[in-house]
Amino acid sequence: CGGDDDGEEEEEGEGGTWPGWRALWERVHVIPRLPPGDGFTQLLNEADVVLHPFPFDGSRTASEALALGKPLVTLPSDHLRGRMGLALLRTLGLDDPDAWGLVARDRDQYVRHAVRLATDHDWRRQVGGLVASRSHLLWEDRETAYEWAAFLATAAGRKPPTRRMLGWDRDPATPRNPNDQGGGGGGGGGGGGGGGGS
Repeated sequence: CGGDDDGEEEEEGEGGTWPGWRALWERVHVIPRLPPGDGFTQLLNEADVVLHPFPFDGSRTASEALALGKPLVTLPSDHLRGRMGLALLRTLGLDDPDAWGLVARDRDQYVRHAVRLATDHDWRRQVGGLVASRSHLLWEDRETAYEWAAFLATAAGRKPPTRRMLGWDRDPATPRNPNDQGGGGGGGGGGGGGGGGS
């Protein structure tokens, strides 16, 4: 704790923590673990902003939050276990730390992103709308499906299928522009897989 105007330190509170801990703790609600299903989705839907924990994040909470159009703030680590949120946001084209306020470079920026999204309603509405308009890209990632099919065929000693053999009208290797907010098609999600493994 910082000192007061006389340079004297504030007295530590109970448990060696700073005096304001009790007022903050009263605003924290600990909810028992929820199984997959409607209850978990309903809880996520109550959130204005979803804060990804670090250094361990998670893919289920992040993907479901993004599917609901919720802004997700994440601080990626150097390991796969802490890069799921980044990979998903990269698939949506929303991984620029300075443009969208969802991916943070450090803890200070994480806090700034979270506070802005929590307090600036217009900004939160804009970012949430953008997330909602692009969330379908998470589920229409043909390129990743094709790469798995090609890998498994090669591992089995077979010739990999062509994209045309899989019944795709266009080559999904051509990335879908994430700035195109129109519906349909897939193809822009190839960046998601790369983001998680780097």
